[in-house]
Amino acid sequence: MQTVLNWFSKTSILLLAIASLFLHSGTAIALNTDLEIGIDRLQAGQFPEAIASFTRAIETSPGAAYGNRCLAYLQLGDDENAIADCTAAIEIDRDNLEAYLNRGVAYYRAGKNNDAIADFDRVVSEDPNEFRAYYNRGLVYSQLGDLDKAVNDFDRAIATAGDRPFSLSSIYDDRGVAYLQAKQFDAAKHSFTLALNFDENNASAYYNLGCTCHCLGEFTTAIANFDRAIALTPNRAEAYVNRGLSYREMGNMDAALADLYRGINCFRDRGDAFGCHEIMKLMLRWQNELDAVRVAMAF
Repeated sequence: MQTVLNWFSKTSILLLAIASLFLHSGTAIALNTDLEIGIDRLQAGQFPEAIASFTRAIETSPGAAYGNRCLAYLQLGDDENAIADCTAAIEIDRDNLEAYLNRGVAYYRAGKNNDAIADFDRVVSEDPNEFRAYYNRGLVYSQLGDLDKAVNDFDRAIATAGDRPFSLSSIYDDRGVAYLQAKQFDAAKHSFTLALNFDENNASAYYNLGCTCHCLGEFTTAIANFDRAIALTPNRAEAYVNRGLSYREMGNMDAALADLYRGINCFRDRGDAFGCHEIMKLMLRWQNELDAVRVAMAF
């Protein structure tokens, strides 16, 4: 049996540090200040404009301005500037746990895993019920391949997340990925199922559940889950490719090749030349195998 390609889907790290959390010390902020304008632009997804407003607000509200500007930088993928802003916010207020949380996110995305873990450690040492820190630290451990620690942190996040269905769905999904990486397929299947109990539209969980069912040899169920993932995210190349693998295991080569073709088109549309090239090679190999079988059957 050809296993699914190693494209397990991980949830994006929970940022969750909404801008208003940085309005410290009960100070009343007048409407239409640069800080409030920046918050409005941040929440509207206007990140460059938000950065400009927060930059102007540094003179009057430095802690809040740095703390919020880091979120805009994170959204733009500018991790180094996000780290610098979180550090500036921490220097102003050493108890600003949101700044530690978001700096940990930026460190992780910048590949500075040990620094990320240190920041998440600081958060949970001060607030043992901060589920976001456990969850984010679990993602770091998962990235490092320390899967026991990852699962332990995801379990802590679940225990402290409270009544947050969509957050719980993400946590169960990523815990399932850790189990899947550890080849604990039954535990992974259970975790993905729980993720879908909390959010029936979690495309990542359907995709990962499809991968797990394939590994367990449950190809019909795998295909059904890939179907759901594709219905929710129709441009997901990996779902087509792995569904093709399941079709191949069931002997349906026409459907398998059709899915590889769809996957190639999705990779091409998103500009992924490497993925496109790899699946083209796989498709050519399968086509040659199919042609050889047809030639043999003709005699």
